[in-house]
Amino acid sequence: KKEFHVSPFMNLNMEYQWKIGVPEDNLSVHIENLRQNEKIFDASISMKRIEINQSNLAKVLLNFPLMTLKVSTAIHVEAFKLWFKGISYIPHPKN
Repeated sequence: KKEFHVSPFMNLNMEYQWKIGVPEDNLSVHIENLRQNEKIFDASISMKRIEINQSNLAKVLLNFPLMTLKVSTAIHVEAFKLWFKGISYIPHPKN
């Protein structure tokens, strides 16, 4: 059962189904949000393990220097699209 606020465009009356692989050389994570057994949202990610060392960290920084800005901008653009389509904004529930 969903008990935490993730998105201001999804309310809490849904369930999560998680499928998480065993972390080895690769890791996969799959999430589905369901409301009354109907799939509302579906997301997956697959990752490859690499050693954390100076060389690999330098490569990541050189290859993705503005990744935080890019991700933050993309999140806000998608939120604007949802808002523009008339999807209701759901504020964070008070605890």
